[in-house]
Amino acid sequence: MNNNASIAAAWTSFVGAMNRKAGRFDCCLNGPALPEEIADIERQMGMELPSELKQLYMLNNGQTHQYGVVYGLDFLSVEEMFRRWSEWKELIESEGDEGSRELGEFCQSHPVGVIRP
Repeated sequence: MNNNASIAAAWTSFVGAMNRKAGRFDCCLNGPALPEEIADIERQMGMELPSELKQLYMLNNGQTHQYGVVYGLDFLSVEEMFRRWSEWKELIESEGDEGSRELGEFCQSHPVGVIRP
């Protein structure tokens, strides 16, 4: 099974389980992103998104609900992901290397070490 199939299968399984448990969970999700929307964001970012992320966005383009739908975390739409990425990019560029190192001292990932500061 390739990564795209495993992402699609895992997400579909998760949504199905949530529908059974909470009822109509899928109404908290946006419909799929169009390939053109994803390609436009990639052009603006100047990089290609991981194929697994693109596959996920082609299943659902984020959430409609105001509260995080995945373990309390927001499932951002492609557009919102790009907006937040742009904000972080601007902050990192404005801080320079020293400022970024200082900011990184307060960063951590869960699980620890998965994302570099």
